[in-house]
Amino acid sequence: MAKRKPKVTLKPLGPQEYKEWKVGQKVYCIRHPDDKFGYGKITMIHLEDKSGIPCFTFQCEVCGQYRLAMFDKIIDKPTKAQINKAKRGTG
Repeated sequence: MAKRKPKVTLKPLGPQEYKEWKVGQKVYCIRHPDDKFGYGKITMIHLEDKSGIPCFTFQCEVCGQYRLAMFDKIIDKPTKAQINKAKRGTG
């Protein structure tokens, strides 16, 4: 009988929260550096960057890629047009 491999639990990289935002939370934001609209789940938080501004990586549901955005570009109160754009998945 074959021996089962033990399940490996991966330790998350980097910080898990910054101010009121946490890894796994969905946000509306303006992507960096192309300044287009994005919506998706935060996957990683970067507190130290080349620019020195805290930013995060998120899985964009609008374009289907992992993208970068700054915390100061998060949209707290999205408009109906932005919500519909995120639902349609068009950038």
